[in-house]
Amino acid sequence: MSLPLLHAGRTNPGLSAALDLRFALDKSLTAYRGPTPSFSRASTGTFFNSSGVLTSAAVNAPRFNHVYSGGSWVSRGLLVEEQRTNNFTNSNDFSSGWSQANAATTSSATLSPDGTNTGIKLYPTATTTDTRIYRSGALNCISVFAKAAEKSFVFMYDYNGTNACWFDLANGAIGTNSTGYPATIVNCGNGWYRISLHSPSANFSWFQIGVSDANGSKSSTASGTNGILIWGAQSETGSFPTSYIPTTSASTTRSADVCQITGTNFSGFYNANEGSVCFEGDSYGSNASNDNYFLICSDGSTFNNAAPFVFSSGSLNSLRHRVRAGAVDIFNITTSEQLARSTQIKLAQGYKSGDSVILANGSIIDSRTDSFSTSGISTFYIGHAHSGLAQLNGHIARLRYYNKRLPNATLQQLSDPDPTLNLQFDLNKTLTPVAGPAPSFSRASTGTYFNASGVLTSASINTPRFDHVYSGGQWVSRGLLLEEQRTNFAQRSDDFANAYWAVNGTGGLTVTSNSSVSPDGTTTADTIAGAPATGGAWIRSSMSTAIVSGAYTFSVFIKKTSGATVFPMLLIEGPFGNSAIFCDTNTGQVYDRPGVVGLAKSSQDCGLYWRFSTTLNNTGSGNARFYIYPAITVDFVNTSNALTGSQIYWGAQFEAGAFPTSYMGTTSSSVTRSADVCQITGTSFGWMWNQGEGSVVAEFDTNAPSVPLATSGFNTQIFAARNSSNNQRIYLGTENFGGRRFYIDDGAGSSSVISPGALIGNGVINKASVAWKTNDMAASFDGASVLTDNSQIIPTGITQIDFGKSPANTNYLCGHIAKLIYYPARLTNTKLQQLST
Repeated sequence: MSLPLLHAGRTNPGLSAALDLRFALDKSLTAYRGPTPSFSRASTGTFFNSSGVLTSAAVNAPRFNHVYSGGSWVSRGLLVEEQRTNNFTNSNDFSSGWSQANAATTSSATLSPDGTNTGIKLYPTATTTDTRIYRSGALNCISVFAKAAEKSFVFMYDYNGTNACWFDLANGAIGTNSTGYPATIVNCGNGWYRISLHSPSANFSWFQIGVSDANGSKSSTASGTNGILIWGAQSETGSFPTSYIPTTSASTTRSADVCQITGTNFSGFYNANEGSVCFEGDSYGSNASNDNYFLICSDGSTFNNAAPFVFSSGSLNSLRHRVRAGAVDIFNITTSEQLARSTQIKLAQGYKSGDSVILANGSIIDSRTDSFSTSGISTFYIGHAHSGLAQLNGHIARLRYYNKRLPNATLQQLSDPDPTLNLQFDLNKTLTPVAGPAPSFSRASTGTYFNASGVLTSASINTPRFDHVYSGGQWVSRGLLLEEQRTNFAQRSDDFANAYWAVNGTGGLTVTSNSSVSPDGTTTADTIAGAPATGGAWIRSSMSTAIVSGAYTFSVFIKKTSGATVFPMLLIEGPFGNSAIFCDTNTGQVYDRPGVVGLAKSSQDCGLYWRFSTTLNNTGSGNARFYIYPAITVDFVNTSNALTGSQIYWGAQFEAGAFPTSYMGTTSSSVTRSADVCQITGTSFGWMWNQGEGSVVAEFDTNAPSVPLATSGFNTQIFAARNSSNNQRIYLGTENFGGRRFYIDDGAGSSSVISPGALIGNGVINKASVAWKTNDMAASFDGASVLTDNSQIIPTGITQIDFGKSPANTNYLCGHIAKLIYYPARLTNTKLQQLST
């Protein structure tokens, strides 16, 4: 019985791979389908196990490595590396072979990455600019594990302090770095980072490790044993560090990993005339003199006959696609596809005489119509070339081979990138992601939201609100509610019988407190009744509220009626004009009062209640009052023609802003709800983000006003990816009263905007898919045709994402994010349009 092919959580019963190796999932060489490859390595080798412990694999034992990402250890698959030698003896004995300058070390200071109590404390013994340990004989790639303790900055450098790099161990970031000396920092869990520095031209004269009080400074203050923690020094030849090679009294070599399928195991599944390969994995290093092979099928000793044949090309790390027959290149193509180091990629290749194609992350990057015929192919090399050469230096998560040329559409599906961030706020009602790191969240006050049962509920300080709206007769999850700071100036917001509320009825209105169940499930709603037939009857704030220029909104919950013939009125009386609306408590329809200066009006269906609001555009400073006229005739003009009747009221709110925000209950004073702050920063951000390209899919709504404010525009942001100084930005939002906007600024004078026009409507879910790559910016909104910009330089210093606000804590979404998905690749235009539909 043929088993279905698994891909990204989906099943595809129509596809059957002749070879399916699921290294990341199964953590085994045993094939899910097809022959099991052989494996050899003539030495031990280290890897991180699923618990995050640096572990030694025996001779000829494969390493199924894990990386620390999003707060957990994630399986990356089979680790395949080239041969390397750690030139440093006694790699974890910093008292042997090392000299000290105003610094000292203490052994057995903490648990190390390998789980033993062998971490070393390094600390300054004098307050000076020269606190370090050092040794000579370093090769051109040096690395060490480091962890913040009382201090958090460490620097590595060569002879006389030149060619240096600072590392921020508190935030997992590279600080000041000498030009032309690449550095890396990798999160190894439990506060440990592996930091490295590379000299591209010659070996380092010295390997010096210093403790610093601040980025870019060599000054360090001595205070007892206050310092940092270090472990596992390594000096090797190469342009990038490889897995840790422990040493004692002599240098130690880790042999190359060799994984392959040969002989009858190979001939039983391979088709020399046509086929398809799908690869998922990453490469963390490239070498100027060697290529890094994802896979190759060849004659076993040379490149004379080879197909398929996919690898990255030398120091450029560009994807290459090659077929050879009889020592002649049928084609040998270096594509423009640059492979981001340590970023997972999905590749697909289909080959057949006259019809070959290669795809990366769902995009066709090259196709050929060259005819070819190969013979003598006998070996399938996985992660390297023939004779154990040109190792991938990375991970193979999954490898599939099909003995026929699959259609391009199928290959595109199989190579679609997986997201490194997948937040499903409306579905899961939690910050916990489907994939990737969980965002942090804070709000310095409580805040209200409607729960799944339609009860207005209070969320405690620093607790996110997963809100619901009443739609189609039921309460529907809308996702994460993100709002700006607002204040309810109306006191006694649910007690209209209190003296704060003045009553005028020329014969009298009556207020019956706590007569009905309110939106929050308590019996605190009030009945207002007895409006006389002559004269205006109103309830208003007895205290005036000082206001300045700008928009102000008054809102109140009114219980629904059936077949009502009266229309209560809400009124804001400002220093330079009034704003009033009439409310149909049967249908929720809202009407302007003729001749009154207004700005915006709204109604929100809250199940048993409507929430009505009116907005005043105030043009100067002064005092304002807000009114409720409980029952007005349908001519919408003559407020004196009040009718006898009663209605249920609850939750008055008067706030500065062009629309109502979530309810803030008050008693004897105004109440402020703090802004929601949701973001991904630091190391949680760094591992999932690709600086070169990416795509975001978002579903959201906003309460942005549907009409212009006379005083200013209104902007919102759904997500803002940016650097710490906010001069490099990639964001999606709205501006100028609801126009959607996708914006990129590289921080050096290049910026581009794609703006397709207005939102679908206030409070209505919008869908957007945006993507970026150098000179390749695109966006699709609500399934519309993709809009593009081909002249944008992409910023490469992005360090965090803010959700629902701008970096300056302005331009709040004031709405919901239902979902947000980030892909570390530029999706195809077809895919963007599909995902925004």
